[in-house]
Amino acid sequence: MGLIRINLIDGFNGYFNTYSHITTWKSVAFKMYDLDNDDMISKDELLAILHMMVGTNISEEQLNSIAERTILEADDDGDQMISFEEFCKALQRTDVEQKMSIRFLN
Repeated sequence: MGLIRINLIDGFNGYFNTYSHITTWKSVAFKMYDLDNDDMISKDELLAILHMMVGTNISEEQLNSIAERTILEADDDGDQMISFEEFCKALQRTDVEQKMSIRFLN
C-alpha cells in the first residue's frame, strides 16, 4: 500500500495559461475572498467564505474566532482588512502546496 498525492495547484495551470489577464494563482485566490471587489478582504468577507466552506459544521463563535485570528495575523497596517500584498505575505508563511493537496491511500 502506497500514498498517492495530487496537487490541486497544478490542476489550475491550464486555466492560468488560458486567461492571460489572470497573472497568478494568488490573484485568483484573493479574488475568491474579495467578494465586493474593493481589493481588500474584510472580516465579513472571510466569514461569508467560511460559511460556504463549512456550513453548520462549526459554530458561529468558532467561525468568528477564525476570521478575527486571520485578520490579526495577516493585517500588517492595522486597518482590519487584508490587502493583496498582505494576502501574498501571509501565503508565504504558509505551506500552501501541502494545504492544497489531497492525499489518497492506494
